[in-house]
Amino acid sequence: MLKYRLTAVSLHRLMNLITDFNNLLKLMHRANKRPWKRAVGLLCLLFQQSPMLLALPSPLPELGSAASFSLSIEQERLCGELVIRKLRGQKQLLHDPLLDNYLAGLGQRLRLHAGSLQYPLQFYWLPRSDMNAFALVGGYLMVYTSLLQVTECEDELAAVLAHEIVHIMQRHTARMITAQKAVQPLAWAAVIGSVMLALTNPMAGMAAFSATLGGVQQQALIYSQAHEAEADRIGINLLVQAGFDPQAMPNFLVKLAQGTCHAGQVPEILLTHPLPQRRIAEARGRAYQQKQVRRSRPSLEYFLAKIRYQQLYAGKASETQLAIPLSSALLSALDDSSQALLQGYHQALQCYRQRNYEVGRKQLRPLLQSYPDNIWLLDALTDIDLAQRRYHSAVQRLLKALQRQPEQPILLLNLANVYLQQGENTEVIRLLRPYCHRHPHSSLGWHLLAQAYAGCRLLADEQAAQAEWLALQGEFKAAQQALRRAHQAASQQPLQQERYQVRLEQLQQYQHILEQAKNL
Repeated sequence: MLKYRLTAVSLHRLMNLITDFNNLLKLMHRANKRPWKRAVGLLCLLFQQSPMLLALPSPLPELGSAASFSLSIEQERLCGELVIRKLRGQKQLLHDPLLDNYLAGLGQRLRLHAGSLQYPLQFYWLPRSDMNAFALVGGYLMVYTSLLQVTECEDELAAVLAHEIVHIMQRHTARMITAQKAVQPLAWAAVIGSVMLALTNPMAGMAAFSATLGGVQQQALIYSQAHEAEADRIGINLLVQAGFDPQAMPNFLVKLAQGTCHAGQVPEILLTHPLPQRRIAEARGRAYQQKQVRRSRPSLEYFLAKIRYQQLYAGKASETQLAIPLSSALLSALDDSSQALLQGYHQALQCYRQRNYEVGRKQLRPLLQSYPDNIWLLDALTDIDLAQRRYHSAVQRLLKALQRQPEQPILLLNLANVYLQQGENTEVIRLLRPYCHRHPHSSLGWHLLAQAYAGCRLLADEQAAQAEWLALQGEFKAAQQALRRAHQAASQQPLQQERYQVRLEQLQQYQHILEQAKNL
């Protein structure tokens, strides 16, 4: 096993780093407490080498020195991953397999035309009423659920994603860090902390940003406007190449501007995405220069996602009509069968919420005859089956669907959940053990798998799966404890113990970074 060796040179370097870091701590302690304090701490640690990172074996990258503020690809990935785990652990993310699957599919359709990205893209929903979307470093893209309601068609939602994908393609955050590397460390740490806070809380982040650095913030803000123009320009190209209407970009920007005029406060998205008037004019001009895209039929998936979010997550939904009128120009382009699908799905989810299961079942059965492979309908009927404990019919339906769509994630998770409720733990393990290794960020997958292992009294496997689930929530200390229990339970399996030990040391690094950040 590869290990880092602490030579005399590295020890000398380590002592210098500790001295510099202690001085930084003293300066931070003297400063008044500000809302960006913890974000500053996390970022300070990410841009320095810590003793733990020097001493422990891990595939994680070294995180630079106190004199270096440019981010490598691996440093970006690690930074973004830590933020995502923290958000997930604080229950800031919406986890719905169908909505997640839809967002990822839409994003990947654009990503195919995004050239050579140096890391995979991952898409997440943030359940917020404000309009916003932002790109974290490392390929993590966050979309506020309100965009499902305020956009009128899939092209507009795709325009927002295309814009954010360009931020990731062009590494705008990393470029901003590199451009500002000459700023003195303490001031620069405050800038980074404020910018990172602005991603998740723009009002607090921008307030901290404005109060921090005088002239530096103006330079960074201008640079941000240049990034926005670049993201619009390349984003429109992405839309065209992926088959979307390029006019969706300026149309959405106009909607933002109009919302600003009629709102009592600036929409959250404009705090992180400046919108001068020339930006709309330039986007409209570029869109008109593109080749005309043949208007495709409105996306059923988009409208199904709208309905699902409205009925299950947006508070009290309308009892009588869809959030989107069936008489709209876009929906009128659908045939009668598609309109019946949307209306039936809406009513079935309504019945499910009201526990009127038999009426919901009657809504879904004829729709599934016309759309036997539609995962939205299959998922809804599975939920009704589970509520009525009709496990056998759910299993048979899902097995037939999987014959036509092998490895479809929504169907696999649905089937695993039914097996778990039925007490068929070995079937859950058979399905989810390979699934979780193909999808290591599936929080639901690891959670179900841990329950199945517990049902089979496989303590080591249960604790190892539980550790992965806890780690995805950012609960690194609890994950380490679970791995230690797994290590102890696998006393007769030395290869398993070695794997658990390596994973334990990786989680210790994450824990070290987060604990040090909390102390700042």
